[in-house]
Amino acid sequence: MRRLFWLMVFVVSGWAFEVSLEPHEIGLEEVATLVISHTEAIEEPVLPRVDGLTFQYQGVSQFSSLQVINGKMTASKSFQYSYAILPSREGKFTIPSFEIRDKKNQVYRTEPMVLMVVKKKRTSAPAQRQMEYVLPRIWYELVPDKVAAFQNETVILTGYLMSDQKEALFYPLQEVRGIVADNCLLYDGKSFLSSGVEKRGGYWAKAIHRWVLFGVEPGLLAIAPPQLIAVSPVGQISVPTENIALDIRRMPVFLYRGRLEAEIFSFPSVVTQGTSVEYRVVLRGNGNLNMFSDIFHGMSLSNVSFAPVKVSHGLTNWKRGPEFIQTLSYQITFLKEGVYEIPSRELSYLDEGGQKRRLVLPGKRVQVVAGIQPQESFSPLVLKSTRNIGYIGLSWFFWLMVVVIVVSPWIFVLWHQHEKRLGEDRVYAGYVRSLTQMESYFSLASEALKQGNGKRFAQELYRALFSFLLDREKLPRHVDRKTLLELLRKKGFTEEEGKELETIFHTLEAMAYAPITSSSSLDEVYQKTMRLLKEHYRFL
Repeated sequence: MRRLFWLMVFVVSGWAFEVSLEPHEIGLEEVATLVISHTEAIEEPVLPRVDGLTFQYQGVSQFSSLQVINGKMTASKSFQYSYAILPSREGKFTIPSFEIRDKKNQVYRTEPMVLMVVKKKRTSAPAQRQMEYVLPRIWYELVPDKVAAFQNETVILTGYLMSDQKEALFYPLQEVRGIVADNCLLYDGKSFLSSGVEKRGGYWAKAIHRWVLFGVEPGLLAIAPPQLIAVSPVGQISVPTENIALDIRRMPVFLYRGRLEAEIFSFPSVVTQGTSVEYRVVLRGNGNLNMFSDIFHGMSLSNVSFAPVKVSHGLTNWKRGPEFIQTLSYQITFLKEGVYEIPSRELSYLDEGGQKRRLVLPGKRVQVVAGIQPQESFSPLVLKSTRNIGYIGLSWFFWLMVVVIVVSPWIFVLWHQHEKRLGEDRVYAGYVRSLTQMESYFSLASEALKQGNGKRFAQELYRALFSFLLDREKLPRHVDRKTLLELLRKKGFTEEEGKELETIFHTLEAMAYAPITSSSSLDEVYQKTMRLLKEHYRFL
């Protein structure tokens, strides 16, 4: 009946905008309702602050109507935005005038409204019905395990859905925007959360998000929590939240910080000359293992070839806390016979208490023996023929006539269609450019590399690599990185190539925020990127 009344107001009187408060007098344990009605959708209003009153958004209702007057049909629609008003004390309250802006940018100003709150509780049926539709208090809190941390120190962020009613924690949620934070590395640990409900500060709480964060640059790190909408039985609720800030403190020496363990999977001590063998190092810890992306970087051994390292990285479990695992896989080729010594490697790091530690990876002695007989020692079998046979297809004049008479007209037709499509089809034009002008994509990254500008180099190479892959594989421009990697695997990239490409993207992200990156590291990432693309696409 209430909705029918509002529908009659819009259809008969034609009012475009109205604000109502009902009832004007309530008991201390009762609820009043503020309703904003308009024929257009409105922006979320900024309601005035009134000491002793709390406003809770209850949702929006949309109405449609159809009129037939003198054979002419007219359709109209209207919107109702409802807010529950909960008093915390008795008294006379004045709700000041406030502005409302609709989606057409029209601004309206309400009149002041008066609400009386008395001690005695009303028993009328309308008040009881209103109490049934009062939504619970619900909000989101992003809680760090520490508010101050050193660079590269582990910070755990837990996102709690909070409410004064336990049932509200199980409302369906829609994520409008994810977490936002700059100058840090974030890893999603949501899969390791339990679904239990607990009490926090007298309210019900349910952990729905968890991240592991590593601050990269010193200073105040601002973090914006996700924006959520809860779908209640009587409408949608915008879940309020507040930004947080972490104090990231500068480290005297930029080192890995946390627990660190290593395991080596090596090859036999005797290998054959020219054979490639795998040397694999598995690192485990609760810190930023990206600091050890290439433990053999800069090492050179005579007559020993090291292929570019292949890196896989991930968050594996959450027993005593977050634990990461990173695998470094090297393909090593010994070019000549002899005895070789792969030297031990020392990893310097800080433990969880900030004490400097060393982890030594042992070396390995390898004997290389001769392989099979070289190909030059074999004599080819010579076949002799006693007859000379001539074929018309061997005549140059014959093939010249074929080209002039048959092939040339088709070449001109196809070239004309090619030129026309280049001007009309953006996807085709990008594909052709990726086939013929690969270096043009990476010119800005190459320029930044020569200047030694690490951050600009990382940004330009990331953008160029992303654009080249989209053009080469004829993919839509709006895909994100995760979707891109999935599509590339479907289009022929091997699992190893996909992991290497993902590692390159992660490395570029880290470089974009790293304070200083050596020129050799920049050049190494650039060469690794070019090598991956040229080997996959068989560029000359």
